[in-house]
Amino acid sequence: MPLDVIIIGAGLAGLVAAIALRRAGHGVLVLEKSAFATEIGAAINLSPNALLILAHLGFDLERARACRIRTTYLLRETDLAKLHAIPSPNPGNHTLHRVDLHRELLRLATDAGAEIRLATTVVRVDETGVVVLKGGTELRADLVVAADGVHSLAREYVLNGRPTKAVHSGLAAFRFLIDTETCRKDDFLRSLLDVTGPAAVNIIADKETAATEDPSMIRQIVWYACRDGELQNVAGVHPCSSTTVDDGEELKDAMMAEFSHFDPRLGRMVKLSSHVKRWPLYVHDPLPTWVRGRVVLIGDAAHPMLPFLGQGACQAIEDGAGLGLAFQDESQSVEVSLARFEALRKNRAARIQILSKVKESCDTPSVVVEELKPYLDAQAPEAPASLAERLTHARSYDLYASYSEIVGKN
Repeated sequence: MPLDVIIIGAGLAGLVAAIALRRAGHGVLVLEKSAFATEIGAAINLSPNALLILAHLGFDLERARACRIRTTYLLRETDLAKLHAIPSPNPGNHTLHRVDLHRELLRLATDAGAEIRLATTVVRVDETGVVVLKGGTELRADLVVAADGVHSLAREYVLNGRPTKAVHSGLAAFRFLIDTETCRKDDFLRSLLDVTGPAAVNIIADKETAATEDPSMIRQIVWYACRDGELQNVAGVHPCSSTTVDDGEELKDAMMAEFSHFDPRLGRMVKLSSHVKRWPLYVHDPLPTWVRGRVVLIGDAAHPMLPFLGQGACQAIEDGAGLGLAFQDESQSVEVSLARFEALRKNRAARIQILSKVKESCDTPSVVVEELKPYLDAQAPEAPASLAERLTHARSYDLYASYSEIVGKN
């Protein structure tokens, strides 16, 4: 029989889960605490492992105004000279503005018949499938999918007394967008657009901090185009103890000071941008379980990670689609389907979560290799040793082929 599913959170993981579970024939209600009145966000870099899934779901990259990325470059911080180039495997990475990605997923979810209920706050869940809303209303479902983000309410319930809170990494990320035309019209910035061209993701790391394996010691800028090339997206990761999202004109000066020894064109880009925000970055050790009873964690609720593999959004997409696969056989019980979902996703996400702590400029440290060992399996019998191997491991994954292998073994 089709299940009644409640999904907590209408972010990327929640919406992909809604689409996939509706396609599997289940009833889906998505509860989202925000009203989406003022959609915000920067850009997202999606690699082939996520693009394969979006293609299966009918996602329209052209409608979402995606930019195709053919190469990832490591650039020298002082003059942006090319140090290393890593080609993207077919069909290439694609960059999208988060708002464009979210709108297209929201369209697909509603077109598929999912009900989206906004401005609805969940205050409690339990393993029987009960969801309690602010105000006391109780809802019941056969399956509760907690896609409620890095500060997940449901994580504490699922882990049942184990440590649950994501830990501040000691890092934060400045983020801003700037019109490409603004750069093109500025005499000093115009040459910046020609450094690697529009089909590139550019990683610019401070030489001194890049040489250390300590992930909390890094100054790095990642920059690429999005929204049909009309916008340049810039993120600057740096050591920072603040645990709040900072927003204010003074952040431009703070970012320029933090990266003052980088190529001066980057500082000029910061100065001409309209708005800079700074987001704290959180991490969590891989969880011992994602499931309790009829409740399952996905996305950042299950595996918050640092940005050094560019896989946060991609793993959320894998989670959502994986639920659809695990629940496509209506003859299986919820418990069996959730066990199949964990078998598909848990080790894979843990590996990406651990590898995402390694800076792009470093080979995989021995301490990380040791940390990976409990999560190595047939999909990854050995730890990736270099940046190129880490990217290949992340990007070349085929969720559908992996699921077929798991089903075949059972």
